[in-house]
Amino acid sequence: MKKLVFLSAIVLAFSISSKAQFSITVSETTENFGKTSHNAFSVIIHQQTLKNVEREWAKYMKDQRGKVRSKKGLITAHNVALYQISSDTVNAYARFSKTGEDQVKAAIGFESGASFVSSAEGDDRYDASRKIVYDFAVRMSKEGVVDNIQQAEKDLKKLERETSILEKDKSRLEYGIEKSKASITKAGEEIDKKNIKLEENKLKLEEKNKQVSDLNESLRTIE
Repeated sequence: MKKLVFLSAIVLAFSISSKAQFSITVSETTENFGKTSHNAFSVIIHQQTLKNVEREWAKYMKDQRGKVRSKKGLITAHNVALYQISSDTVNAYARFSKTGEDQVKAAIGFESGASFVSSAEGDDRYDASRKIVYDFAVRMSKEGVVDNIQQAEKDLKKLERETSILEKDKSRLEYGIEKSKASITKAGEEIDKKNIKLEENKLKLEEKNKQVSDLNESLRTIE
């Protein structure tokens, strides 16, 4: 059992470590937010579902006092208090899409004043916007990995319990087999004894039958 549990732990550790080499890179791109394309920040979020990412982004925008609505995959947040970007409120536009197993691509644009934040503006708004997207992607990826670790640990404990039960069942059956073998051996010895006794009884039976026959014959000869 200990060997099997140890092997399971190795598999768990390898599975977690092999998926832990994530790189969070924010790049500048353009994205269609409605009828026109605008500057945006793109990033891959790891170990997450599309539903979770969309829900958490909408919650984040609401926490910053934004008026959030979602339509056809576009999450729009108006009058968001992101003072890292501007002392005035900004509008945020976000699209999320599933790009692979447990991977979500985010494209997020921030409208500050009359334009969308971009590197071409050459001010601090670009770095602030990029950091917001980066921090969100890091947080969501970490939460996803933690959730997966917790689930893997639950699965490991379940396997340990199942393994323990299987080991006990195996031991019980092996004991039953050994006990049956002992019973069979003992029964065989008893059969051998009974066969010897049976042969002895058969000889005695023949002798007794002869004795009875001889006595009957003697009885007939008496006059």
